[in-house]
Amino acid sequence: MEEEIYALLKNASQDLGHFTVYKKDAIPSRWRFKNNPRVPPIYVVADEGYAFQDMFESVKYFSGRYGFQVRNDSEFGIHGYDNQLPSMRPFFLAVGPQIKSNHKVAPFNTVDLFTLFCAILNIKSTRHDGIYSNIESVLVGYHASMLPIVVIIVGGVTLALLLIVCAAVATLLIIKRQQNITTAAALNKRFPQNFSHSTIEAQHLLEPEDA
Repeated sequence: MEEEIYALLKNASQDLGHFTVYKKDAIPSRWRFKNNPRVPPIYVVADEGYAFQDMFESVKYFSGRYGFQVRNDSEFGIHGYDNQLPSMRPFFLAVGPQIKSNHKVAPFNTVDLFTLFCAILNIKSTRHDGIYSNIESVLVGYHASMLPIVVIIVGGVTLALLLIVCAAVATLLIIKRQQNITTAAALNKRFPQNFSHSTIEAQHLLEPEDA
């Protein structure tokens, strides 16, 4: 039955578009919940700007309960889309004795806030998916470490020196080889019959002719 339902939904997504169907093990890992036992075996996500029928039924219910009118051009704020979409990003505002004033932080994941709360409360965190370095710059007294920059500079200089040494050694080897080839060619031209016999004969031929 599960495979039949998945096949029907998959075909509908290809025919109609505007939503994606996942089996549980194919849910993107960056969503960080596919291993949760409460996640169903089939998961369907609407494309941005689209919603399923239950959303419209909810709008009808709440409009009747709270007395507001819904038109074709009415806009609604809903969640549940891919969290990489800019429209799914919340805003972050913080104030307090440990928070910097007039500080703007780069985009971070919501789970990173857990590490910030632990740092402010000075408590040891349990296992989590947050990355403290993404959010720690908001704290008073934080200064970016120069260590990564120093490591990059030292590494670059070391690599450059290594390349220079390798190039120098290669050049010397090429020059030495060229000298050997030139000497061998000269000896072979002078003594074409004897030079190719053995190394000993070649060394003997290098002795002065008057010896």
